[in-house]
Amino acid sequence: PESAARREFRGLQYFPYQARWRLPARFIRYQPARELPLLDVTGAITPETSTGAVVFTWEGREHRLETVEDKETHDLFVIFSDLTAGKTTYGAGRFLHAPHPDGDDRTVLDFNFAYNPPCAFTAYATCPRPPRENRLQIAIEAGEKRYAGGH
Repeated sequence: PESAARREFRGLQYFPYQARWRLPARFIRYQPARELPLLDVTGAITPETSTGAVVFTWEGREHRLETVEDKETHDLFVIFSDLTAGKTTYGAGRFLHAPHPDGDDRTVLDFNFAYNPPCAFTAYATCPRPPRENRLQIAIEAGEKRYAGGH
């Protein structure tokens, strides 16, 4: 409780909630599931299982993100980066959860709830980096911003 990191914690900052960043998405199911190798900040590769990808449209262009199933929450988990990375958001990327798709393979990506991985706050966390496929060439100005006291 008396650690410097806790005493000096500056709080979290977020972009204002904007409904335009709550986007319908189509789930593309992989049959069979695919291996998605995730590189972490230490350089280690962890193979994860991807059951599919989500496709969404932003400003008339389709974008695709690979997903893995979160073993704790049992929803879709996305590790992504975008053009705000290293500027207004954490440089190594952010995390996002999405509900499992419905019977018509539809889900919602609400980027307002994108958040920083633990490694944004400490050098002692090992976080996965976004796979190459999840490095978006758009600026998602939604969700959690870069931590001011961050690592």
